[in-house]
Amino acid sequence: MGVSINSRSGPIGDERGVVLYSALLLLSLLMTVGVQAIVSTQSNFKISSNLRGENVAFYFADAGIEWSKNEIARTMVHPPAPLDSTQNISTGTFSVSTLSSVAVSSLIAKSVVRSAGSFGSSSQVIQAELMKRYQLADAALALRGNASSANFGGDLFSISGMDYDPTTREPIVNARSYAGISVSQAAVKDQLETQMSASQLANISGTDRDGATISVSDMLPTEAIARLGADLCAAGNAQVTAIPAESSISVTDQSWGSESAPELRCIDGSFSPGDSITLGGNSSGTGILVVRNSDLILDGAFRWEGLIIITGSNISLKVLEAGGKEIFGAVIVNETGTYSESSPPSLDLQGAIKVLFSRSALENAATLASANALAGVHGSLPFEIIQNYWRLITP
Repeated sequence: MGVSINSRSGPIGDERGVVLYSALLLLSLLMTVGVQAIVSTQSNFKISSNLRGENVAFYFADAGIEWSKNEIARTMVHPPAPLDSTQNISTGTFSVSTLSSVAVSSLIAKSVVRSAGSFGSSSQVIQAELMKRYQLADAALALRGNASSANFGGDLFSISGMDYDPTTREPIVNARSYAGISVSQAAVKDQLETQMSASQLANISGTDRDGATISVSDMLPTEAIARLGADLCAAGNAQVTAIPAESSISVTDQSWGSESAPELRCIDGSFSPGDSITLGGNSSGTGILVVRNSDLILDGAFRWEGLIIITGSNISLKVLEAGGKEIFGAVIVNETGTYSESSPPSLDLQGAIKVLFSRSALENAATLASANALAGVHGSLPFEIIQNYWRLITP
């Protein structure tokens, strides 16, 4: 009979081809997915590397801004000289350039700096405005030179380094605080704290950045204060009163300046002991009062807004019992003569007085000081560096 034994071989061969085709298709899909995964991984790695490079470059640029702050803090020139420098840090660099540096006032300067950070092939650029703001004092009451002895006659005084508003007589909320009293030697601080009772110490408030109410400071050394006093008294806008040698003068009911028209007053004594000026009655003033080589005696009601400098040989600040007294700003007592155990106290507080630090009063008083008068002391004035803004220049 003619029956073929190969009649089913066609279908069997077709099924084997389908299986092979399916296997090849699956293998191709797996290879495609694998290749895509590898490409995706490589892309992500490159993106991650680029992001890391940009982040590191940003931190290098930011380091340049911080470097600029340190350099501006170190300078004794007002306004700061332009900064142009490239610094290498580990595996990267930053390059700083100054776009502008201007004196806004005799106590304030603003610098616009730009810092470019580089890391590998990545770079970032940051721009910032940095302000250097000086102060004419670092405490409500500063004792310098040999002004090391004090007499606190009672509990009727208040000395505060908190920043006060002269108009409201209240401290300004969230304003930076300064020390109540600053001295140039640790021994003087120990002496003051030993002299005062617990209740008297409680009448001193405010702290420096280290938390000290009575602080030891290297700002405003005695030579700088003496030079500042001399330059202020030599200025054309100074109203000078001379005290005859070894004598005293007394004035009452004085009005020396106002907030809108502050005055620069200078009282000149001789180098002989015994010279003094007494402000009595109901006296007031706004601006800068410089007393050289003479005692300043406050007797009666007294109010001052601004800076009082008592400097020279055989000098002191004496507060008598009559009348209430207020000083908004700061007082500096700078004894340049020789101190001995028999020397009278440089600070003699017998009556009621408030010495309250006031930034606004000091800044108003600073308008009276010429650039020449402050040029020699900028390097010794207390200051702070403030970053007004920063922005990323790189898109």
